[in-house]
Amino acid sequence: MIFILIGIFLLMIGVELPHLIKNKFYKEIGVFLGFLTIGIILSLLNFYNIAFTNPFESLAYILEKRS
Repeated sequence: MIFILIGIFLLMIGVELPHLIKNKFYKEIGVFLGFLTIGIILSLLNFYNIAFTNPFESLAYILEKRS
């Protein structure tokens, strides 16, 4: 199962990254890799059944406090 997860992320990198590099979208590469890293970490935590807080609850709390 872990190999499928890694394969999916490698496929995402293989599809998206060459286009971004070719067009010299360096800021977009940073954002893409940042979100991809977050996705990999959350997927691995979920795969290994490690408890983590829901990031949307924290975001909702912050947005609720601002308004």
